[in-house]
Amino acid sequence: RHKRLRWDWSSDVCSSDLVESRSYGGIGVLRPGFDGYLAEALLAGPDVVVVMLGGWDQVGILADPEAYGRRLDEVVDRMVDGGAIVIWLGMPPTPPSEHLEPARHAANAQFEALAGRHGQVVYLDSGEALGDPAGGVWGFTRFRRSEDRRVGKECRARWSPCT
Repeated sequence: RHKRLRWDWSSDVCSSDLVESRSYGGIGVLRPGFDGYLAEALLAGPDVVVVMLGGWDQVGILADPEAYGRRLDEVVDRMVDGGAIVIWLGMPPTPPSEHLEPARHAANAQFEALAGRHGQVVYLDSGEALGDPAGGVWGFTRFRRSEDRRVGKECRARWSPCT
């Protein structure tokens, strides 16, 4: 069963709705501090929560998949208690040198199963958007030098529907 999202990108949506971005580096649902970050992100009672994580949880995902699944259920229950829809983005393909593919596949299977258990969760496979059709990586670059030679993180996808 596929869940589909429909969004109205009219000018009314862009002028009246608030989109707040919170990004916490080095965090996963098993990491210290996650519950505090989640509480802060849920303070405003969001209608939609977009989640992408898993890399920092890789040891726990592989060591005890059942416990990881239970932890995901706890986290999602907190998100949806206020009525939020959760869009869970799967982990994207990683460079082969990082050796994360087994954990990435295990994590994405957990996230997809999570959506099957919770009606307010939609799972989106980011590999389809950020990787090649065979599941590989499209010219992956983490950092790039700007014209003034400063090193900065590269954004592989920029999305601005209101411009």
